[in-house]
Amino acid sequence: MCIGAADKIVAHSELYMGLVEIGVGLLPGGGGCLNLWKKMTADIPEPVTDVDLAKFFVPTFMAIGMAKISMSAAEARANGFLGPRDRIVFNRDYLIGEAKQEVLRMVADGYAPPVKRPIRVFGAAAQGMIDSELYNMRSAKFVSEYDTFLARRIAWVISGGDVRTNSMVDEEVILNLEREAFLDFWKQEKTVARVEHMLTTGKPLRN
Repeated sequence: MCIGAADKIVAHSELYMGLVEIGVGLLPGGGGCLNLWKKMTADIPEPVTDVDLAKFFVPTFMAIGMAKISMSAAEARANGFLGPRDRIVFNRDYLIGEAKQEVLRMVADGYAPPVKRPIRVFGAAAQGMIDSELYNMRSAKFVSEYDTFLARRIAWVISGGDVRTNSMVDEEVILNLEREAFLDFWKQEKTVARVEHMLTTGKPLRN
């Protein structure tokens, strides 16, 4: 299961969840990067302007760049994949019924789509920090040259692109960066090779 844009999730306790697109040379498009960043930073009070965003950026980047997967719903919550309002159900037989009840409660409470608000991003400071870490990982042969190429672009997307550190940007900014990166990755021969290899063998290709 990947991180979507649902306002509330009812998850089974044995939840395997993550953003694994980098394994086939892509990144989480359609709001995947945006929504994980929003979940990670949701509890930062709006008036606070001097927060150390690096502490939020690093786990967000690692979750996407290393294709981290939770082995349980509790781990998914610890990794930021599930929010504090999301529910965990231990009996799989009750999962659909509990999810339906949540929807009915939301309707009864007068549900309305959340208002889009500007979100705080790490900006330019993220690029140098990630470049340094990727250099070390590349030197130690933990990642391939193409993994490094993908990871740098993912960091660019999550950090809001060419903006100053601690900038406030509209959600559309990150969504547009996601879309551009997703399309650009598809133009790369190594991404096409990764996708084809996964489809034919069921296993990731390190190229």
